[in-house]
Amino acid sequence: MRIINARRPRFKARWRIAAAAAAGEDLPLRTSPAKTAALQHTMSGSDFLGLWLHVSALVTYGGTTLALWVMILPATRAVADPAARRTFLARCLRIYDPLAIAALGVLVMSGATNLTTYKDVLRGEFFARMGWLLVWKLTLAFLVVMIGTYITFGLGHRIVRTEMAGEPVDAHWLDRMCRRLGNACVLAVVLLAVTAWLGLELGHPGS
Repeated sequence: MRIINARRPRFKARWRIAAAAAAGEDLPLRTSPAKTAALQHTMSGSDFLGLWLHVSALVTYGGTTLALWVMILPATRAVADPAARRTFLARCLRIYDPLAIAALGVLVMSGATNLTTYKDVLRGEFFARMGWLLVWKLTLAFLVVMIGTYITFGLGHRIVRTEMAGEPVDAHWLDRMCRRLGNACVLAVVLLAVTAWLGLELGHPGS
């Protein structure tokens, strides 16, 4: 692999570096040891698995939450009988709740693993190059987890519990819960999209 001079070296994501190295592309000479290590780093099997677990969990949580907002809730409101409406929504939430919680758990754990790998590659320049971008991403990720927990345990579990306990149906209470579910789903999807965008930006910080 031939080394050339470059005034403005740019950090590439690990999965892009592997392809560049395999293609025999040139690497910058005027780089710090941390940047050189990052450029020479290739993705291991565990890194690849962690990346795809993270992406899969992101798609799973985002897709199910979006489906709850644009499909399940409108279908629930279309049911005229309050008892049948609660039964339908409870059945859907019994699937959504454990799936969403599992996806959030995988999302957090795989994200932490990938972040650790980035830190090992960048070494001393990790905080300098990631900076406030990382702070904002972690803050938004925390909000996504909190809102997701509120949707599943604060709202969904309450609806499922009242249905399983056979409590009398309160149509006004059910309508309020549906509105809260809709608002929380919108907020969760928007924050998740912004967090994912920041995650992509972390692949080439300081560019």
